[in-house]
Amino acid sequence: MFVVIGAGIAGLAAALALADFGEVLVLERRAEEAANAGAGIQIAPNAFKALTVLGAQEDVASVGTRPDALVVRAAGQDRPLVRLPYGEAMVERYGAPYFTLSRSALHKALLTACLRRGVVVRYDRPIQSVRQTADHCTVDGAAVEASLVVAADGVNSATRHALTGDAPVATGWIAWRGMGSRSGQSTELILGAGHHLVRYGLNDADANCVLVAHEKDRGPAAIAGTQMGAAIADVTQWTPWPISVRPNHVFGAGRVAFAGDTAHAMLPFLAQGAAMALEDAACLKRAVADHGATPEAVSRYGAMRQARTRRLAAMSEQQGRIYHMAFPLDRIRNAAMRRLGPSAILKRVDTVYSWSPD
Repeated sequence: MFVVIGAGIAGLAAALALADFGEVLVLERRAEEAANAGAGIQIAPNAFKALTVLGAQEDVASVGTRPDALVVRAAGQDRPLVRLPYGEAMVERYGAPYFTLSRSALHKALLTACLRRGVVVRYDRPIQSVRQTADHCTVDGAAVEASLVVAADGVNSATRHALTGDAPVATGWIAWRGMGSRSGQSTELILGAGHHLVRYGLNDADANCVLVAHEKDRGPAAIAGTQMGAAIADVTQWTPWPISVRPNHVFGAGRVAFAGDTAHAMLPFLAQGAAMALEDAACLKRAVADHGATPEAVSRYGAMRQARTRRLAAMSEQQGRIYHMAFPLDRIRNAAMRRLGPSAILKRVDTVYSWSPD
C-alpha cells in the first residue's frame, strides 16, 4: 500500500507513478471542489515527456491548447523583441509538444488517469503527521499501513514541517491571476520594470493572464497606470497568490518522499512549477521500480532530482532579474534579445526542455 498526501498536480502525478506497484490511497485535506483551484498552467516539452512516463499524455493532450509561438515584448511597445517558434518546432527540437491549459483541466485529466488505474482518492482528510517504523508508515487520520508515503501537500506542507522542522520562505512576490480575452494562437510575455505579464490561451475564447509583481508595486490597480496598463485593460477576476519558496530542496525522510512544491517550491519565472512536479513523479516511478517501496528508493529518487531542481531554481531567479530590469538596463536587455534572435534564446532553455526520464 502506498499513501499520497495531497491531491493536487504533484499528488495525483505521484499516485500515477506508484499505481504500477500496488494499491494507492490519496488523502486530500481540502474538499473535492477546492483541490483543483488555480487558473492556467503551461506544459513544456519536459513536462509532457514526464506525462508520457506516467501514461497520462493523451488525457492531457486532449484538453490542452498548443500555442504556435512565444512573443516577447517590452511594455508599451508593439514591436516584439523576439518571437520564439513553438508548435512543431518544439517537437523537432525537444521531442515533445508544448501545451497550455487550465489547471482544472490538467487536474481532471490526471484524476481521470488515476481512477482508471484504480487509485482511491479521499477528500476532507487533513494529515498532520506520519509515524515510521523499520518496515512501514502509519499516516495520522488513515487506518492503513503504508510501505511508502509521498507528501505532496504543497509549499506549506504540514507533513514536511513535522518531519524536518523547516518552513517555506516568503519572497514578497505576488502572482496576480486573471482572465482576459484570447487573441491569436501565441503566448505573450510582456516585460515591465519590476513586473511582467504572461498571457496564453486556455480555450478558443479565454486567456489566462498572470501578472507577477512585488508587494510594493501593489498589483493590477497600480500597474494599470504604467506602460503595462493597455496589456491588462481587458483582464478581470484578478486573484492574488503570494509566492513562497523552499530554498532547501529536500526529497524525503526515511520512507516518506516529498514531491512538487513540498520538496522544492521555486520562483515561477521559468513556468516550471508543475513540470518539476511531473518530473518528480516520473523519477519516483523509476526509483521504486529499481529499489521497491523502500527507503533506498526514496534516497535514489532524491539523488535523481536534487541537482536538477536546484539548477532550475537558480535559472528561474536569474530569469526574473532579466525580466524585471528598469531603465537603462532594460534598453540593453531589449537590444540584446533582438540581436540574439530566437535560436540563441532557445539555447538558454535547452537544458530545461531537453530533459529525459531515461
